[in-house]
Amino acid sequence: MTFHKPLISLVAALAATSSVAAFAVLAPRGNSSTYPPPPLTPISTNQCDTDSVQCCNTFTSGNNPLVVLLSRLLRLPVDPSLGVGLSCTPALDSADFFECNGSLLCCSNIPQGGLISVGCTPINPGL
Repeated sequence: MTFHKPLISLVAALAATSSVAAFAVLAPRGNSSTYPPPPLTPISTNQCDTDSVQCCNTFTSGNNPLVVLLSRLLRLPVDPSLGVGLSCTPALDSADFFECNGSLLCCSNIPQGGLISVGCTPINPGL
């Protein structure tokens, strides 16, 4: 039985992505204490486009090794001076803003899937 290299490469890529996705889901909620996000001043919800508001399990730095790995796998440029959200879901209205158990963020680059969002600034819904 002969296997084709593209098929083996695809299976390997899917396995790597799945294990990284599982690790990101297991990442702690809130701000990463080992790789804290950059010191950014929170903004109000009306300073962020509705499509850019995310509720993320983890808010961290672009220097976080998990972020570096994900950005390389997804070919996503990450500026270490910007905040990064992991395991994010869209926060579409004010109910979502207040029900967010992670970090409410305004992110400039949100690839599909919510695994990683870059260029993130914290949002204070009370502003």
